[in-house]
Amino acid sequence: MAESKEEIFDIYCRFMLEHAGAMHGRYSKEDLREQVLRLPHAFAVGLHKDRLIEEYRIIPDDAPIEGWVNDKVVGMVERGAQWEPEAFWMSQQTTLGLKGWNAWMSLDAYFMPRGLEPALFIHNERYVFKGITYYICEFRFLPLRSFEFRRPMPSGAP
Repeated sequence: MAESKEEIFDIYCRFMLEHAGAMHGRYSKEDLREQVLRLPHAFAVGLHKDRLIEEYRIIPDDAPIEGWVNDKVVGMVERGAQWEPEAFWMSQQTTLGLKGWNAWMSLDAYFMPRGLEPALFIHNERYVFKGITYYICEFRFLPLRSFEFRRPMPSGAP
C-alpha cells in the first residue's frame, strides 16, 4: 500500500468530510463513520453514470482486493479526485468467508493500526452466473478514532 508523508487516516477523513460537505470541527469516531456512510454508494454512482452491471469487475477473480483498494480507494483519496467509488462483484462464498480470507486479513493488518477499518458493503443486487452467486459490493474504510477537520492553511502561511 502507498504510504505518504501525511497519515492515510488524516487524508481519508479530510477527503470524506470535504466530499460530504461537512462543517469544520472535531468529529468523533461515530460521527466520522456516519459521514462516510452518507456518501453516495458506488452502485448508485454507477447507475447515474449509465454503467452496466456487466462491466463491473469480479474480485478477486479479475483483480486482487489489495490492488483494487490501493487504486480505486486509496488512490482516489490521495489524488484528491472527485467522489466516484466503483462497485465490483464478489462471490457469495468469498463474502461469507471474508474474515478468514488472507487478502482481507492483510488489509486489516495494514490499515487497522493506521486507524482505518476495512469495510465491505454488500448491496442487495445479486447475480447468478454458471451456478455461482455474486453480489455487487463496494469497499470503504470506517475510521477508528476521532479527527479534527480544519480549514486548509493559506499557501505561504508559517
